[in-house]
Amino acid sequence: MLFCIVSILFLSGHVDGVRMGRELHNRTNAGLSPERVHQLVTFGAARPGTDQLRNNAKSGFCFDGYRFVNQDSLKVDVVPTLGQETWAWSHPLMESIKVNSNSEYWSYKCGTNGLAPRVPSVLLHLSSEYLKRLSTVSLANEVTMNGLAISYKDSASTIEPLLSSGWTLLGTTTHDEDKCNLVKKGGQCILTFSGTDDWDDWYTNLGLWPISFCNLGINKIHSGFAGELMSVVTSSGYKSRIKPHLSSCSHLTVTGHSMGGAIAAIFAACANNANAAVGNSDFEQIRWW
Repeated sequence: MLFCIVSILFLSGHVDGVRMGRELHNRTNAGLSPERVHQLVTFGAARPGTDQLRNNAKSGFCFDGYRFVNQDSLKVDVVPTLGQETWAWSHPLMESIKVNSNSEYWSYKCGTNGLAPRVPSVLLHLSSEYLKRLSTVSLANEVTMNGLAISYKDSASTIEPLLSSGWTLLGTTTHDEDKCNLVKKGGQCILTFSGTDDWDDWYTNLGLWPISFCNLGINKIHSGFAGELMSVVTSSGYKSRIKPHLSSCSHLTVTGHSMGGAIAAIFAACANNANAAVGNSDFEQIRWW
């Protein structure tokens, strides 16, 4: 199935930012929600919504943070392109960064993504490739690198040696092979979601029907990613080892690679949608305050 998708994408080319023609200045800024997620950072993330997910806690509706994509002159990470051939799925409103094999990068402001045909590549999607390329990129600070380095780890013995000085592990949990970790330095926290690492996750990636979620309005969410997020946040491990610590974070960054990036974006959009979503069952499961 994956090879069929790659073939379709090769024919369609790499068309990014299908919603970039929508003018951000036409959006109203009335009734902003409290900001619970302060930064969103993703790596090779899949497209989570039928429209660009909005940060309803910020004027302009753009998430602070970066959407990193490995892209060379002829090839691009395959996962961020999935769904583009239908013109039905979009990336969140946030700045995107394209990084090549020489660790050179190009920045595209919120709502734009730089259109250029590329051959989709599975090898460019590997989390190890992101770690290698971003290791010398100035934008990739310790928050960015810590989040990426630990997102697939599931124990203190594997997480703590990877953390920069001063960072401590608050909690880790695994549910159906999906890892979720929370680390902290001072009042700053990083919440990580793991991505596509088994065949069940590839099945989730292909769950392309749109559903309503967290009162996000006309924007419908990828059913597979929404289901994956809810299975994590409703698990006993998350509720006992992650959620109780979130209230101690004065600044929260949510991050993930691949499917984990899509899950992180949905989590951030829902958490920052309090004014519209209070009482919604999805929101009530995600909220920690």
